[in-house]
Amino acid sequence: MTLGDLSFAAVDAALRTTGVAIAFGPFAVRFKIREPELARALYHLYAGYPLVDPEQTVLFSEVRVVPERLWSDFFRRGFAIYADGELHGRSLDLPLALPSVEWTINWRIATRAHRYAMIHAAVAEHDGRALILPGDPGSGKSTLCAALVGRGWRLLSDEFALLRPEDGMLMPMPRPMSLKNQSIDLIRAVAPHLRFGPAVSGTTKGTVALAAPPAESILRQGEPARPQWIIFPAWREEATTPELKPLSRSEAFADLTDNGINYDIIGEAGFRAFRGLVESCAAYRLTFGRLTDALDVVDSLDRQTHAGGVPADARAR
Repeated sequence: MTLGDLSFAAVDAALRTTGVAIAFGPFAVRFKIREPELARALYHLYAGYPLVDPEQTVLFSEVRVVPERLWSDFFRRGFAIYADGELHGRSLDLPLALPSVEWTINWRIATRAHRYAMIHAAVAEHDGRALILPGDPGSGKSTLCAALVGRGWRLLSDEFALLRPEDGMLMPMPRPMSLKNQSIDLIRAVAPHLRFGPAVSGTTKGTVALAAPPAESILRQGEPARPQWIIFPAWREEATTPELKPLSRSEAFADLTDNGINYDIIGEAGFRAFRGLVESCAAYRLTFGRLTDALDVVDSLDRQTHAGGVPADARAR
């Protein structure tokens, strides 16, 4: 059963009492929310996600959002957010609650899911081959990933590459994609079929909007993928033509560790996982100024792979 199989009234009632537990790939999160606007936004974005029975499933985390009002600020509507009973943050700007829920889940995964080697990266898959897009905010990784998903690629994650150390496979975690500022309208234009939540302004990252993954990405969230390419995107407004630079194994490894979330924590397992990744994937740095150029580059790599593999000098070495 998915969240959308229930009426909003039933979901709203459950969120106010026992909570609603939703599966995101290998994680199950229970939400408790007593704010109807936030409940409706969550219902809209997560309609396709499977519900789980907390009595039969090991929950990864519980996220609770409590409405707050201060008389000293003319009873302005705000909220406090708790993760597993611990206060994670509060604000007097109620619309910030929706992105704050996503950031709270990200924080819990980054600090607790150490059975995986985690990379700060967006990940998408096409025909059994996964593309890892590591990068800092502003690099273009989320925008490029969302555009690929809009073209039919399967979303594994917008935020984390979850690498299984024992076999080098990538575990899906297809939560809503976080788009910022001008990327929101850009993706609305190239992928109008994606379902968007409200655009929230005034965050520390500017204006943020969440886009729900396509139904297929959610249905296949238990299906791992084999990594094929690593591309470190670098969006530059002044770049008039895209530049794709192959990386050596040592360069790719160094850049991966820079984007590793728990590399220092999991020790030797992280080293082996990252080494296996750069040995098995073609690695590049892609500088681009236009999204269409970046998409053309990825399409070209995909076609080359289907035709018999990437050129030898493009393989990380």
